[in-house]
Amino acid sequence: MIRTPYSKVLALLFILTVISLKGLACEIEFTVGGEKKVYSAGDVVIVELTVVNTHRDCHENIDDAKIMADGCKIAAATPWKEIKPGTYTRKLKVVVLPGNDIEFQIACKRTCDKDGGFGKITLQKKS
Repeated sequence: MIRTPYSKVLALLFILTVISLKGLACEIEFTVGGEKKVYSAGDVVIVELTVVNTHRDCHENIDDAKIMADGCKIAAATPWKEIKPGTYTRKLKVVVLPGNDIEFQIACKRTCDKDGGFGKITLQKKS
């Protein structure tokens, strides 16, 4: 194989391109209202979920995002609202379930051909 000064540069550009494309996942964030740090069974928690399409041209509908709950249940949710181009938000009404666990979790997963995205929040619960 003939090595030219450009071959190293091209190889480096290829590697940087592959690495940068892997970073094109959705950013998923959770925000909890209030200052409470530990929750009890039966408590209602309002959680705001925000999804930012960092690649901006996602072919997947925002309604296809999967929201999962462990140790709690989602009692209600507002529809997704696009607050600015590529940024969606919705509020979740979460009820803490009884059990011996010391924490509960809410997660969101998006699957697409551009790596999708995943985010979760873990909150403390009285045992």
